[in-house]
Amino acid sequence: MKKLLSYDDVLIIPKFSSIESRKDVDLSTFLGRDKLIFPIMTANMDTITGSRMANEMARLGGAAAIHRFMSVEASIEEFKKAPGAWMSIGVGKDEEARYVALKAVGCSRFLIDVAHAANAKVVTLVQRLCSTEDISLVVGNFAGLDDLDYFVMRLTNNVHTNDSIQHLAQIKAFKIGVGSGANCSTRVITGCGIPTLQAILDIREKYFDFPLIADGGIKNSGDIAKVLAAGANMVMIGSLLAGTDETPGAVIHPEGEKSCPSKRYSGSASLEAYMSQGKVAAHRTPEGISRLVPCKGPVEDVINNLTAGLRSAFSYVGAQDLQNFKRRAKLAEASPSSHVEGTPFGK
Repeated sequence: MKKLLSYDDVLIIPKFSSIESRKDVDLSTFLGRDKLIFPIMTANMDTITGSRMANEMARLGGAAAIHRFMSVEASIEEFKKAPGAWMSIGVGKDEEARYVALKAVGCSRFLIDVAHAANAKVVTLVQRLCSTEDISLVVGNFAGLDDLDYFVMRLTNNVHTNDSIQHLAQIKAFKIGVGSGANCSTRVITGCGIPTLQAILDIREKYFDFPLIADGGIKNSGDIAKVLAAGANMVMIGSLLAGTDETPGAVIHPEGEKSCPSKRYSGSASLEAYMSQGKVAAHRTPEGISRLVPCKGPVEDVINNLTAGLRSAFSYVGAQDLQNFKRRAKLAEASPSSHVEGTPFGK
């Protein structure tokens, strides 16, 4: 059987560097026509990204995807408050109405949000939406190379005609990652999934020119650096931003002197999320959890810490920008003891 590597299983090998200052490192990347100052997109979860988060990320220079777990009318209002954001749509019975309504008010950036995007419904949806020339799509999530390959084959009918190429031209990125999220229990419940780092490594070998967004399992800036080295163009993060001021939801003040103000952070497939979405059914079991996380303050502080860590990673391999980082950074498999050695106090 093939070995599947995750973030703690690899390290980036330092190289000779001519970088004089970390502040000179360029972290920018592109998502479609949009140039981002840093390669981070906020997760399209109802406890992470609403219009307030989207506007703040636009100000800082990142990207945001507003969640779809609301009424069509609410989606329209959120888009009007943050017209530069990517808006999420699914494949359910109400999602076509969401797309039509959002497009009618000027939205042109859509994230197709499906837990397992390698399925016939997503193929049909993408083919239909790509008949419109003035939209951009991010499509996800895909677990690895095999399911992405089959999706592309079905999408293009395995023939590279002008129409089939147009389908791919409208897709600005594939979102990669199944079962890696901090609140996700898909792998426990179903036994299915591939570590996101391994998925990016496998997919990049074939889809070397196509933008990939690594989604799930990222715990720190070092993990971001590792998956960029593996071939991702950017990352989507949720848990790292949970509890920041800009996330949706009220601040909760638990009782007790030692309790700190918190916010709720729920997986999109948690029981709490299913209840709010009206998805509770005998044939469906939750594949995520919901929990309280301490309030963290402004999202800007979190982003600054993450980008500062990335700048250091770039300097360690002598890379001035993301393109050079992906070319120069080499990953090596690390033993469990080397992971322990590299953590403060061997924790």
